[in-house]
This record gives sequence, structure tokens and C-alpha cells, in this order.
Amino acid sequence: MEDFKQGTQIPLKIGGQVTVRKKLGEGGQGAVYLVEYTGKQYALKWYPKSPDAKFLKNIENNIRHGKPGEAFLWPEQLVGPYEGSYGYIMALRPPEYEDFTRFLLAKVRFGSLSAMLAAAMEICEGFEKLHLKGYTYQDLNDGNFFIHPETGHVLIC
Repeated sequence: MEDFKQGTQIPLKIGGQVTVRKKLGEGGQGAVYLVEYTGKQYALKWYPKSPDAKFLKNIENNIRHGKPGEAFLWPEQLVGPYEGSYGYIMALRPPEYEDFTRFLLAKVRFGSLSAMLAAAMEICEGFEKLHLKGYTYQDLNDGNFFIHPETGHVLIC
């Protein structure tokens, strides 16, 4: 599948549509786009190959039950079907948050030891909340963590 072009409109399962603004990135499971919906910007996670019915049901359950804690960038609405596939929208990562990979490569440093410890604790607490709700996280990699270098606040995507 080719990348979505700016201005492409993709239907939401609940009605309405998102408008693609630009591609933000790509990984092993698919691509992420900046989209607009009801005047607000979101991230669209798009799977180029249509997920199977069990996977889609899992996303729908995640949306219905809501995020397990504030540390998560979580699916909010299912997008599609469109061109034979699906995706979902979620909140955008704020620009002051850095990819965890940049910390590992020493391109970004924590503002303090307490910020570093706060990040470690927030990751642990986030996964504790996830597991207590009966969820598992099956795409664990350094590209799915975003950290505010000064506060240590974490977002898990």
C-alpha cells in the first residue's frame, strides 16, 4: 500500500472521518499519520495489511474499556475499513517528550537524577496498571516510550 496523501479522508467506524495531514513515522506493524478530526489533531496508527478479526476485536475492546492509566497513549476510535484495512486514532505525543531511543543513544539526557528515577518508576507503574486490568503488552520496544527529559514523565504508546 502506498502512503496516504495529504487531504485523504478516511472514515471512522462510528461515523465521521479523519483527514490525513502528514506521515509521522513507520515501523514493523504499520505507519503513523498526523490526522485531524473534529478540529483536533490526533495520531493515526494504520495497519497496511488488514488485521484479522481477533486483532480488531481486541482494539475495539481496548477502546471500549479505556486506557489503563495516564501514562498510555491509547486507541480512542477505530478508523476504517478503508482500502481493505483498519487503524485507530490516539492522542499525539506532546513535542517536549523525547523518544526513549534518543536517551539510549545519549542524544538527549535527563535533566536530573530524580527525573531519571521518575521515568523508571512511571514505566513500572504503567505496566503494573496495565497488568492489573488484565492486559498484556506485546510490542515492547524502545520506540514505544516517550519521556519528558526534565520531569521524567512517561508516555507509553
